[in-house]
Parts: sequence; C-alpha cells; structure tokens
Amino acid sequence: MTIKLNQDHLRRVCQINSFSVPDDGMIFFGFRGCLPVDEDNHEFEAEHDVIPAEVNYIHPRCTLGQWLQKEEKIALFPGSTVPHIRYVKISRERNGLGANQLMTGYYKDYRKGIHGVGKLTAHEAFRQTEGHPIRRTADDFDFDNDDRVEFENPYDNIHAAWSMGVNHD
Repeated sequence: MTIKLNQDHLRRVCQINSFSVPDDGMIFFGFRGCLPVDEDNHEFEAEHDVIPAEVNYIHPRCTLGQWLQKEEKIALFPGSTVPHIRYVKISRERNGLGANQLMTGYYKDYRKGIHGVGKLTAHEAFRQTEGHPIRRTADDFDFDNDDRVEFENPYDNIHAAWSMGVNHD
C-alpha cells in the first residue's frame, strides 16, 4: 500500500500529538516502520510516496525527513530510528544499558555538532542537548510497552550513516 506523504499529513500528525509547528525554518522528522518508495530521491517536493515496512532492527526500515513548511515541501531519506540488533543484544546482557529507543515526541533541542568526537569516524551531526524519555530493553530484542522508561540524554544524534541499501544489514 503506497501512501503519498505530504505537508497535510505532517500537520495532522503534529495536531493529533499537540506538537507546535514553528512558523519558519526546517523541521526534521522520523517515521518508524515506513520507507520512501524512491530511496534515491532526496529532492524537496510537495509529496513523496512511502510504503509501510516492518521494523526488524537489522535493516533500515524508517523514513527520516526534512520539512520546509513555508515552501510546502519535504525531502525524504531511508534510515533508522532504532538501534541495530547487535547493539540491542549487547545492551540486553547489561540490563538494557548501551542501546535505547526514543519515544514518540517532539524534540527541538538538536544543535549542529560532531558525532563521535575524537574518533576516526567522527562526522557532522545534529546532536541532542537535553534529556528525553527513552525505552531500554532488558528482556528481549525489541522495544515495546513492557520495557522500562528512563529520562536522560542518550545522545541519539541525527547523522548520516553508510549502508549498501535498505535490504543490506
């Protein structure tokens, strides 16, 4: 089932969740369990086709987007809003420490900075600067309502990642 995602959908999501939409600037958003149909089209357009996708903690199965509300345009990118299964498995052995999943919300505290400061793989990112509610799983390999909620800054930065494609792990 293909959905034509546009600004009206984003405004409705914000309205349902009581998220205020700023009058100007760019809004970053993420949809878990949905992918752009054309994963190589990153142009700002009035609408893009997306399809539902099962989150499996192995492959990118989310859509990250940029919304220019004044221009009524969005750009979409395949990506992930969940940790890879290898980090979930490691954190499960540590009672959930080491991997987390942000809860649904409106996070306006991102600032330009560097992800992985001091490492050879360091790169530019939008970095979190405040605490947020997050889930940590210690009982299985996914994040659900059975998992504990903590409030902290997990430094879940928004940044480019490298992948051979949405079907490569």
